[in-house]
Amino acid sequence: FAAYNRQNVTNRTSVIRPIAPVLGFGNPPAVGSVFDADTTSDLYSGKLTWRLTSAQNLALSVIGDPRTTDGVVFPVSGPESTFEGEFETGSDDLLARYDGVFGGSWVIEGLAGLHKEETRTNGPGKDLPLYIDRRGARPFPNAGGFGFHQDDDVERQVLKVDVSKFLGSSLELKLGVDQEDLSITSRLYN
Repeated sequence: FAAYNRQNVTNRTSVIRPIAPVLGFGNPPAVGSVFDADTTSDLYSGKLTWRLTSAQNLALSVIGDPRTTDGVVFPVSGPESTFEGEFETGSDDLLARYDGVFGGSWVIEGLAGLHKEETRTNGPGKDLPLYIDRRGARPFPNAGGFGFHQDDDVERQVLKVDVSKFLGSSLELKLGVDQEDLSITSRLYN
């Protein structure tokens, strides 16, 4: 089977109260200003099962959910450089699974999987420090860039093999080997 679903969603943010300017950083949006965040998601999955012989099967699966948001990616509390950008996130998963019966009493099962995930925030405020003016006006006005955010890359690889021997109807001997590798890379911005 295979499935695909594209979703387009728009969230609208309106400025409903005055945002005080921060001296030297330009003016924040005025009351009544409207900003959109357009999110596009591509959701997909698929599975193929192949019967190699009457006693052996191979299944391949894929699933993913990449998503991109353009527009408002942080709270509106200062000039556009503090909130306007692009946010990308999502993952792709691949899986292969094998099972086979040999000689009526041996069962071999194998699995290999890969998970890749990433998170990215981009825009004009990415590399600018965030300035929060805490000298009086509330809510505290912001200026500069995005402030703290984090970009991540995650990868997980899994390999697994199990061998079972059935001795009669009441005893099973099983030997298995598993390996998992996990890699996480995070980049912090402030």
